[in-house]
Amino acid sequence: MAYPEKIAAGLLCAGIPLLLAGTVIFYLHTNRPAEQPALPAETTVCETTAAETTDTSITRTETTYTSTTTTSTETTPSVTSTAATETETTASETETTAMPEETTTQETTTAETTTAETTTETSAAAAPTYIDGILVVNKTYPLPKDYNPGMDPECEAQFALLRKGAKEDGINIYLSSGFRSYTSQSYIYHNNVKRCGKELADTFSARPGHSEHQSGLAIDVNIVSDRFIGTPEAIWLAEHAHEYGFIIRYPEDKTQITGYKYEPWHIRYLGLETAQAVYESGMCLEEYLGITSVYAE
Repeated sequence: MAYPEKIAAGLLCAGIPLLLAGTVIFYLHTNRPAEQPALPAETTVCETTAAETTDTSITRTETTYTSTTTTSTETTPSVTSTAATETETTASETETTAMPEETTTQETTTAETTTAETTTETSAAAAPTYIDGILVVNKTYPLPKDYNPGMDPECEAQFALLRKGAKEDGINIYLSSGFRSYTSQSYIYHNNVKRCGKELADTFSARPGHSEHQSGLAIDVNIVSDRFIGTPEAIWLAEHAHEYGFIIRYPEDKTQITGYKYEPWHIRYLGLETAQAVYESGMCLEEYLGITSVYAE
C-alpha cells in the first residue's frame, strides 16, 4: 500500500472511536434531567403575633418558629416580682414598698390598690415613749406621725454581723423589710383592713404610728409569711439573734400579750446587753418592761 493510502487508513481508524464518543456525549447532554436548586439544611420562618394576658396592662409577645424540623418556641417577657425573685437588700434602705404582714394571713395581688381610708386611726403620740431607756412602739405606745429617723445605723451594723455569723453556719439571712414611714404603714394597714376586715388585720398588721418599723429598729427577714416558720433560718434566728442585739419580737406563745400573731421573721434591735437579758428571761418585751399592748379604741 502506498504511503498516502496508509495515512488515510490510520486517520479513518482513529476517527471512528472519536465520532462514537462524541455522539454519546451529545446524547447524554441533550437528554439529562434538569438540575434542581439545592435546598438549605433548614428553612426557618418566624411568625410573631401579639396576645393580651389576663392583665390588660401587660401585652405578651408570642413568637412561633416553624421549620423543616418542626421546631416551635414561645417567648414571653419576664415579669420582675419581689415575691418571685429574692434579691438581697442592704439594711441602708430608708423605706420599702414590700408589704410583709400583708401576706402572712391572706394572699394579695400586686394589682390591688389602696382605697379611701375609712377606718379610724389612733392618735399619734406627741413624742416617742422610752421605758428603762428602751424605745417602745406597740398598740399602747405610738410614735409621732412625723417621726422619721430612717434605719438606725447601729441596728444596721449589727444586722450585718448577724448575717455574717449566719453565713458561717451555712444559713442565709437577708433583709426583706426595714424602715417604714408613717405614710407607708398607713397604706399597708388600710389595704389589709379592706382585704381582711379590721379585727383580723389588727392581729398581724400595725396601725399607722404603731409599727416598730417606723422606729428604724425593726427588720423583717427572708420569707415574710408563715412559710418561714420552722425553716433552718427561723430556727437559727431564734437561737442566735440575741447574740447580735436582736430579739424575736412576737414569739409564738405570747400573742395575747404582744397583740400580734407569731412572726419569727420580725426581729427588734435592743442592744447586746438588753437583748441578752430579754432572751434569758424567756419573756416578750411587754412582760420584761411590765407594759401593755392594747389599742385605746
